[in-house]
Formats: sequence, C-alpha cells, structure tokens
Amino acid sequence: NKKEGLKFTDDDLRLLSIIAAQSGQVVENARLYEQEKALARMQEELVVAAKIQSQLLPTDLPAIPGYDLFASMLPAASIGGDSYDAIASSEKSLSLCVADVSGKGMPAALLMANLQATMRATLEARELPSQVLDQANRLLHKSTSDDKFATVFLAKLDLTANNLTYANAGHDPAFLIGADGSASELAATGIPLGLFADMNYEQTTVALKPSDSVVIFTDGVTESMDLTQAQFGRKRILETITEHRGNSAREIGIALLNAVSSFSKGTPQSDDRTLLVLKRLT
Repeated sequence: NKKEGLKFTDDDLRLLSIIAAQSGQVVENARLYEQEKALARMQEELVVAAKIQSQLLPTDLPAIPGYDLFASMLPAASIGGDSYDAIASSEKSLSLCVADVSGKGMPAALLMANLQATMRATLEARELPSQVLDQANRLLHKSTSDDKFATVFLAKLDLTANNLTYANAGHDPAFLIGADGSASELAATGIPLGLFADMNYEQTTVALKPSDSVVIFTDGVTESMDLTQAQFGRKRILETITEHRGNSAREIGIALLNAVSSFSKGTPQSDDRTLLVLKRLT
C-alpha cells in the first residue's frame, strides 16, 4: 500500500515496473563498465608483458666460427614465460640458455626478467653451467614465492675442444642429432629452479662432431595440440629435425616451427613456442 494507505493503481504499478527496469539496467551497465575496465587493464598488462619479453631476447645472435646458430620465440596471445639467450663468454666459449618460467602474462614476464638478470650476472662470475644453476636457484628461491619456478637448459660450448657441457634444470631434454641420423637426448640433470633453496645440479659433456646439431626447445613446442587434442610430441620433433639434419640451423628450426604450425592449424596457441638450434659446420 501507499504511504497514505491507498492501494496502488495500475498506473502506479506500471511506473514502478519502469523504474525497476531502468534501475536494473543501470546496475547492469555499471557491471559491464567494470568488466570493460578490467579487460582493458588486462590488455594493457599483456602489451607491457609482451614488450618486456621481447626486450629480454638478444637483438642479434653471436657469429661463431665453425658453427651455425638459430633461435626463435613465437609468443602465445596470453604471453607465456619463455626466453632464450646466447652469450659469447670469450673467443673460446659460448653460453646458450633456453628457459621457461611458471605462469603467464605480466607475472611470468617479470619472473623471466628476474631470472635472466640473475643468469647473466652469475655467468660472469662462474665458469660451469652446474655452478650457474646452483647460484641462480638459490637467488630465485630467495626472491620469489614458493609457487614460482623455472625450467632451464644451460650449455657452454668449448670452441677449442668442440665440446658442449650442459646442465638441465627440469627442462625438456634437448636432442643431439648426428650427421648419420643418430639421436641422443640431453636429459634433465636436476629439478626446476626455485623449488628448493639448496640444490646441487649435475652437468654432462658431449662431443660435437662435424654436422652434429643440438636442438633445444620448450614445452610450447611439444605440447602444441591439433583439433583432436593430440600433442605434437617429442617423436614428431625428432622425426622433423632428423629429416632436415643436412640443412642449416635456420632451416632446421624453420622446418620444425612449420611442422608444429601445420599440425596445430585451427587451434589457439596456448603457450610460447621457443627453440634454439646449434650446428657444427666443420
């Protein structure tokens, strides 16, 4: 009833219905506005994250006598946490790194920036890949929360002995492909960085013969899916790089990226696809 005790008329009820509908629309518009603002903030963060990620990558890869080098990172729309690096430590050595941090978007970009700065600083002070990972792990664990971690494949190429010494912190095993088509895995030598404060990473040394190729990649390559949700997988990676082993490092890398793209055609790219190819020429 009305305040005066009278009954609501049909006109009163129609007016109340109009007011209620308009009020509901105002509330809905406010909700949509907040959603649009949140989406705009997310898009801005992705733009900044993508810029951070691209700036972490080397502008040019070093030219190494007797070796061919290629690297590529194809970012996902959501921005993953992949990165690669190649640093000529001296005229006699080259350090190679491929890493993948947990998470996506801005948190992943910032974590990768932190990790790369740590790795580069540690490389200047320590010779062995295992020592670099030991120190990087301690610093990452100290400066991040318990749910943050990174997989890292770090290798040092001795240009005099033509040996590759590597340490693998929970990263996808790389492939070493011989000129005759033989293949071996450069498997993990420890768990991902950042999970525990004190870890002692092991390292392994392999000899690189003429025409040998080392292919390092992230799980964005292996886990790319087709329309049936099947993954590209390590078997297809091995088949592709073995088939193209007689080509240049760039041609091997492009062939693998094209194979993954063709396999996953019609499906959204959910993670960064990163790879690095090192080939001994003579």
